Amino acid sequence: MVNIMPTINTKYIVYNHAGTGVRHHHFSDQNTIKKFAPEPFTPPGKRNADFPVLYNYNNEDLPFAFTSIHGAADGNHLYLSPDDNQYPVGESDIEVLVIYAPPPGVGEGIWVDAFNVDAGNFSDDLNFIQILTPPTPPDSLDSLKTGVANQEGSVFPDHPEHIRASEKIDGGVPFVSWKQIVPPQQIVKSRDFELKQDQSGEIWFAFYQSPPAVTEPDRSWVLPGSWVLAVFFIMLGALIWIAGHWYCTVCTPWLLDWASVISVAIGIGILSINKVLPAIYSRDTTAT
Repeated sequence: MVNIMPTINTKYIVYNHAGTGVRHHHFSDQNTIKKFAPEPFTPPGKRNADFPVLYNYNNEDLPFAFTSIHGAADGNHLYLSPDDNQYPVGESDIEVLVIYAPPPGVGEGIWVDAFNVDAGNFSDDLNFIQILTPPTPPDSLDSLKTGVANQEGSVFPDHPEHIRASEKIDGGVPFVSWKQIVPPQQIVKSRDFELKQDQSGEIWFAFYQSPPAVTEPDRSWVLPGSWVLAVFFIMLGALIWIAGHWYCTVCTPWLLDWASVISVAIGIGILSINKVLPAIYSRDTTAT
């Protein structure tokens, strides 16, 4: 059997609104500012995901925006900070996408876009954002600006605007957070934020990611009635001890003490052998 070694494929992209398609994020090589050769990796193991805070390109220092890890052994990852990150490598190839903000001078208005961490790419969902006219509530939808924002990825706040990301995109992937990537950067956990009149020069990304699946432990090895049997022996041990010390005047105390200990030990042993207690604990802590 031939084991094919997985590869790690890393590239840096500058988000400059120069791509094609929905919200100008279908990027080509002109947006790839650095592409590494595929790197073979012997699994299992962990790989660092540390990248420059500022990346110099064409004599411009581009600020880090985020990293997407697609294909890690424990699922897909989103890193909003550039360092102190690790991910496990399994049998699959891994795509590492590092996004940098463009040089200063985004231009008039605000750029907005949605990133699907599950897919490891920007989303083409045309209903990821709503532009509302304050105050909210009531929610007064600006249909024209909402359409432009979803298609072109631009918002022009000629008066105060209320921005709201969709709860889910791409058929059910839930919202995680917003990040404004042009310094000074900020992260917003709410789906909503406000824009002031004539606010401009910013880029806002809405991130979407499915939560990790919770795995129920295998309980097929738990013997039927094991709880009842264990409780019986523990209670029997307690009754033997009580009878020997409080009621039986002709009994040999040390023999009853040993009988009590053995009975309780049998009950605890049933729990341990059948792994009932570890199963209950893992129900709250086991996730993949």
